[in-house]
Amino acid sequence: MEFCGYGNENYQSTVEKAIPGFFRYYDVRFAPQETIITMDYPTICPITDECGIDAVSKYIEYVCYEQRFMKALPQDYIQGILYRFQSDYQKQFFNICRIVLRHILSHMIVGKKLVEEISEKDYEQLKRNVLNSSTENFEKLLLELLDRLIKEKYDGNQMLKDYLQNDLKDFCIEIQNAARNNSIAVVMI
Repeated sequence: MEFCGYGNENYQSTVEKAIPGFFRYYDVRFAPQETIITMDYPTICPITDECGIDAVSKYIEYVCYEQRFMKALPQDYIQGILYRFQSDYQKQFFNICRIVLRHILSHMIVGKKLVEEISEKDYEQLKRNVLNSSTENFEKLLLELLDRLIKEKYDGNQMLKDYLQNDLKDFCIEIQNAARNNSIAVVMI
């Protein structure tokens, strides 16, 4: 796999050092249940019910989904999104794919191309839409937008969609809270 950490040291270190380290020290015969590494970079889906090679295998699968998703965008564009989200994103321990996904969905919600900035007018319109929509309806809208994105840009990859949609409930709640507290621009990078 061609891996890109997009400048995030935690992501880079976990994939390029921790995972190979796991395979160097994994004892398939006497300690197959030992995970050995901490997998410090958080994936969109937490790995809680697996251990040993099963946990690492699932972790690698999730990282591959995230890489496939982000590879469709230029690296400098992704790094720009991350920098606007948090200027020291290189040192942080958050999931960068989630930030990029939310950026794209935010643009889709307000009908903007990715290269266009979201304006104050857009934020106000979104705030009204969010406040006038139920949680279920807004989450349904996010799922429809994700479905459209996956069909148009990722050849309808259902497994990628299934993975990414795990963030939609959290994103929906965060947007609703932000709309109620007049801070929607913070959530919509």
